[in-house]
Amino acid sequence: MNYNIGMKKGIFILLIGTLLSQQINNEKIFKYLDKIEKISSELPDIKKDSVKILIQKIKEMLKPENFGKEISEIELQKIIERIKNIPIADDALRELRKLTDDKYFTVSQAKKIMEIFHFKEDKREVFRILKNKIIDRKNLSELEKEVK
Repeated sequence: MNYNIGMKKGIFILLIGTLLSQQINNEKIFKYLDKIEKISSELPDIKKDSVKILIQKIKEMLKPENFGKEISEIELQKIIERIKNIPIADDALRELRKLTDDKYFTVSQAKKIMEIFHFKEDKREVFRILKNKIIDRKNLSELEKEVK
């Protein structure tokens, strides 16, 4: 009986040691998180947003140095110019999703992007795309006023 318990403990310790000694492949985890995010795009907005927030938090834990910094003004201008050159709003919004997938913004930067679009519904969609990427969350209400 004691032999059996000791053996189970040994196997458990060996298993834990093996797991801890192996390098976690962050890039592989990021790929799976991206797949989950794509699959979740078919969920209702509230659930989709919740999944995106959780995925962003996991990514931040894996690579904290890549998160929480707004994009540079040069990068912002590149995004704005690219979006401005797309004549159909739905296509521009689709491109905005792609261009901002792993980027973070201040409220001021998000307003500049929102100004490209003329219709309230398009501005609301820009808000939906960018709201979880805003780093100065305390100022988010300023952005919400733009879409109401």
